[in-house]
Amino acid sequence: MLIDEIELSYNRNLDFSRIKSVWFYRWGHLADSGNLSLHKVISSSYESLNKHLKANRDILSGYLFDKLYDAKWLGHPQTSSLNKLTVLRFASNEGLIIPETILATTKKDIENFKQKHKNIITKALSELVQLEYKNKIYASYTSEIKELNYLSDTDIITPTLIQNKIEKSFEIRTFYLNGKFFSMAIFSQSIARTSLDFRLYSNERPNRNVPFKLPKNIEIKLEKLCNRLNLNTCSIDLIYNKDKQFIFLEINPVGQFGMTSKPCNYKLDKLIAESL
Repeated sequence: MLIDEIELSYNRNLDFSRIKSVWFYRWGHLADSGNLSLHKVISSSYESLNKHLKANRDILSGYLFDKLYDAKWLGHPQTSSLNKLTVLRFASNEGLIIPETILATTKKDIENFKQKHKNIITKALSELVQLEYKNKIYASYTSEIKELNYLSDTDIITPTLIQNKIEKSFEIRTFYLNGKFFSMAIFSQSIARTSLDFRLYSNERPNRNVPFKLPKNIEIKLEKLCNRLNLNTCSIDLIYNKDKQFIFLEINPVGQFGMTSKPCNYKLDKLIAESL
């Protein structure tokens, strides 16, 4: 069989010649094709079998990318995961203000940083992690570091992202699409639960979300950053602080757009469809 005769079926056969544009949002079911439940295999084989399944998935995804190379892409698997530290450095290079950041590897590192800034936070160095324990879900949200009593003076810890805590007036979530910004102000300071991380939603007292227009000079810097990261769409998180400054936090290259579109009536789903 010639390589061009390979067929891919996902509920129905896919005719690659008819695909002119691709919207890459998330992996969907393909992301689960490289994982085995631990109870299904003996522990000594668990890691090697999962690596094998992941390798198979990578072969399939690589083939899809090659077949769709000439299509118009909105989002792309190659930019679906960003290095937070690199993004912060690039953002600073483009003139955006970022929180002061360290990678701590000892208790002393954290103590010295806390002595300098008083109020400090920690967040995931990679992506948010969710763990299930006794039928409860635990996630790695942004947290303030108040006490270090759980660490001894000699403890060496895994490199941990530490930043100074920004006193917020409000947060901003911006959806970026082909050079245009659709921003929303999030008044997460209204309740204690969301004051540090608006993702800790409160259904009883939800945050007020309103349309917001970023200053042109901030949009220009953000667009340069997106171009440098080869992003034609993403979600961007910023803070407007008590000193009336815009502080860049991070970029989610496959960020949600519905949470911005619906409260602000931006109709982003229509704009995404039109761009494709």
